[in-house]
Amino acid sequence: MILVLISALLPIIVTLCLGYFSGARKDFGESHSKILNKLIMSYSLPMSLFGGILATGRKVIFENIPVAIWIFIGMVGGYLIVFSICKFILKNSTSLSALRSLTISGPAIPFVGPTLLGFYFRQKLL
Repeated sequence: MILVLISALLPIIVTLCLGYFSGARKDFGESHSKILNKLIMSYSLPMSLFGGILATGRKVIFENIPVAIWIFIGMVGGYLIVFSICKFILKNSTSLSALRSLTISGPAIPFVGPTLLGFYFRQKLL
């Protein structure tokens, strides 16, 4: 299990290290980062998610419906808890409470999820 996790996380760690060292060497400036962010968020990430959805078989999807339900419950529950704390305890406006709730309770699944979950499910199915 630990080997599966390391194998899934290693590409992410290497990519982050490459980004850090290229920034430290000043290979990319501020204008480059805006272009790269736009490229990734507008094209690469949506196509990666779309490709992952198409590559997933129906059997795998239907076998993991309980996982999807628990993820949905966790995300919506986390949002409601944080929203209630911001709105009623901290007395923030509704819009500020909503923004804070989305920021705090919304996981970064699109960035890490396809890599980790896809790798995990492939190993689990073999």
